[in-house]
Amino acid sequence: MIAKCLNKPVMAARQFGSSAVHSRVPVEKEYYSILGIEQTATPEQIKEAYRQMVKLHHPDVAGSASPDASKFRDITEAFSVLSVRESRVNYDLLRKKNPDAFREVSEAEFIKERRADLRDASGNTPIAKPTGYAEERLAELKAQRKMYNVNNLGYYMGGLP
Repeated sequence: MIAKCLNKPVMAARQFGSSAVHSRVPVEKEYYSILGIEQTATPEQIKEAYRQMVKLHHPDVAGSASPDASKFRDITEAFSVLSVRESRVNYDLLRKKNPDAFREVSEAEFIKERRADLRDASGNTPIAKPTGYAEERLAELKAQRKMYNVNNLGYYMGGLP
């Protein structure tokens, strides 16, 4: 995702479900916990769990209080992997082979491990406090006014820009 800031393309930080500093981010998706089943579940139990979760989270269901499209996509993805025998075996082998990939890490740890482009010279990753659109836009306009040497009304203040 590229954002324009002062006419320079800048890579925007990856956003997760919660922008809070204390949020937990799984490195890989845990399909069994998404469907709420055990690893030893039968195909019938997987199908039943999928149907129950879809009824709760489908965006078109009228009785749903707050439909969440990303949750629905995760449920569908989990079912598509776990319902096919070969893909489920591959997923289980991947979990056994690399269990650390399925642990939850903080957003700062995730960025420090996976996003080298966001690190400073000491290897730390600054996490910006979440701000609203208005604060971001005001800061952007202030920087542009300074760059083009204009006042709040857009009048040129003289001198070299």
